Amino acid sequence: NELKGKKMRLKLIWSSVMALSIFMTSFSNADIVELNFRDSGPSLGDNIERDVNALPGGVDGVSAVAPLVFPVDADGDVVALGSQVLIVSLLSVSSNDTGATVINAGLTNFAINSAGGLAQDESSVNFDSNFEEQITFSFNLPVEIQEIDFSAFGLGELFQVGSRVIDSGDINTSDVANLIANPIIVPANTPVTFAPIATAGGGISSIGLTEVIVHVKAVPEPSSMLALMGLAGLLAVKRRR
Repeated sequence: NELKGKKMRLKLIWSSVMALSIFMTSFSNADIVELNFRDSGPSLGDNIERDVNALPGGVDGVSAVAPLVFPVDADGDVVALGSQVLIVSLLSVSSNDTGATVINAGLTNFAINSAGGLAQDESSVNFDSNFEEQITFSFNLPVEIQEIDFSAFGLGELFQVGSRVIDSGDINTSDVANLIANPIIVPANTPVTFAPIATAGGGISSIGLTEVIVHVKAVPEPSSMLALMGLAGLLAVKRRR
């Protein structure tokens, strides 16, 4: 009977270990989300353009009503709340121009369009450092930014994402910054700002944004975490016996 009891306890321990492994594996699963900023119907960029430009004063009115919330699927398309993989919150859009600044989401470029005009080196399809054009987001889950697809990223130009400064040396011939080896870590609900900055010689950086690929880190639900803790406790008790 004692031997039978030991076998039963051993089976229970292994069952607990297997269940614990399944839980932990499900928690470590993550999703790749392609945040699409192009103008393509349900894309994130198209929805930002529509919602921001509908506000009184264009981008000047964003900070007063932010955040604007966009639930997105893995393709970066905006979906109904509850069916999303990630929630992107637009916290602010800003420019040092006092005119009717708007968001432009084109077929290949996403940008802030200040009202200064081309005579002041303002590009309607790029973020311009001389106008201090920038946009700030947060995510409801922790993410790693693994890739950023730009357009018109010129030699010597600079673009800052959070605390990371991306230069032309990070860009391949397709205007892609591959950051998989050294991703930009963004904790959940933490603001991250995208902005061009002046070049080393004080020149203008004028860069468009196309796509941002993020690796979403799964976070266990509170009930799942309690179940996980319970299994761990059961395993510990059985080991002591």
